[in-house]
Amino acid sequence: MEVSVAGVVTDIHVFIVDDDSGARTSLGRLVSSFSLEVSLFSSGKELIDALPENGRCLVISDVRMFDMPGMEILSWITQHRSEIPVVLVSAYADVDMTVRAMRSGAVAVLRKPYSEEELWDAIRVAVQANDAALASLEQKTSLLDRLLTLSEREMNVLKCIADGKQHKQCAAELGWSLRTIEKYRAEALRKLGMTSPYELVREFMVAGLTEWPDVREFNND
Repeated sequence: MEVSVAGVVTDIHVFIVDDDSGARTSLGRLVSSFSLEVSLFSSGKELIDALPENGRCLVISDVRMFDMPGMEILSWITQHRSEIPVVLVSAYADVDMTVRAMRSGAVAVLRKPYSEEELWDAIRVAVQANDAALASLEQKTSLLDRLLTLSEREMNVLKCIADGKQHKQCAAELGWSLRTIEKYRAEALRKLGMTSPYELVREFMVAGLTEWPDVREFNND
């Protein structure tokens, strides 16, 4: 069901993990009252096993748990499923813990008891973070799919030019003729559906890519 979370239209799925059954059930009912889909878990392992491969979701986790503390859950998600935002809740949240959690990737930290409005605001921030992460992931997947159509020579030429080097510099660096450089540049851009190597640089930035794929993964021509 699509609902509006503080102005954000979403069909987000909220995954709640807390080893205190009473707190878990109470939070689940509150989030459900926002007309959001909710799943409840008593341990971090159960949560991780249930996370969908894709889709719009967020995690709300208690910090102090025997099986897998909330900071460990946050660490795992940050490393393996960074597109999923995490909200941490704790009765012992202080400034130091909040700073550590935010630096580790949490989108919000709520101190118990928190108000309905505070929870609502945290979910809104998480929804926005999830949408931005999914958009970046989609852009990255699309870009990598197109890059995989390039040959190793086309990739080398395009990388050289996008690094800001002139055609003559690339020709000298790669040991090819200027005509060969221009040929592979044109073919690479055609395959990518671009008119300039700098369009690729912009797409790298949008996709959150900081380095080029290993050219050894590309086919030789």
